[in-house]
Amino acid sequence: MIEEIMELNEDFDVVFLLERSWWLEELDHLLPHLESKFVISLDRKLCTYQYSERRYGFVSVQGASVIADFVEIMKKRGVKKLIRIGTCGALQKDINLGDIIVTSAAIREEGTSSLYVLPQFPSVCDPAVLWDAYGHLSATGLKTHVGITWTTDGRYVESDEKVRFFSEHGVLNVDMETSAFLIVTWMKKIKAISVGIVVDRPVDDISSDYKGKKDYKTYKSRLSRVVGQVVLSLLEW
Repeated sequence: MIEEIMELNEDFDVVFLLERSWWLEELDHLLPHLESKFVISLDRKLCTYQYSERRYGFVSVQGASVIADFVEIMKKRGVKKLIRIGTCGALQKDINLGDIIVTSAAIREEGTSSLYVLPQFPSVCDPAVLWDAYGHLSATGLKTHVGITWTTDGRYVESDEKVRFFSEHGVLNVDMETSAFLIVTWMKKIKAISVGIVVDRPVDDISSDYKGKKDYKTYKSRLSRVVGQVVLSLLEW
């Protein structure tokens, strides 16, 4: 049952920002005593969870500008750590569907981060935070990569030239949130990591009009399994 509340008046220790709204439904089967509320001021469902003396929040957020807003809101709620889990496309031939990518730095081709800092400022993850979280993720047994992410606002304008260039220079993946997420959490002094789950491979689609074709027969079941493993591993982080 969803309880409707007018304001977000709870503080959190850790908040998971999940790209897909249906992942919140999957958590009902994963975490006992998960509470769901529809928050009017957020205009979306928020799930809360108490575990090991920590207060957790789970909310669905997609897009660079929206995720920046939520970082600001979570800062006001006293959050100590933010964990973004989203989908991404592989730019390397040895990265496969279902692999995990933890971003160490991001190429800023979205517009939101420029409102916070000059274009020359790098979008990076604190190395100590990164490798601490990586230790927990690697325990899942899932293939986990660490490296550079390309973030873009244009889902359907990933040109052959850019895909080829970034692939040749070792960029691991492409998404639409990470660079803004890391910039705003850095500016707000919040410990944060961005975890991408590979769901397509634009590196295979050079010269194709549509990059990042998905096999939807396995898409949902694979995502459900991987998201669950990632969430459980990072509850202890």
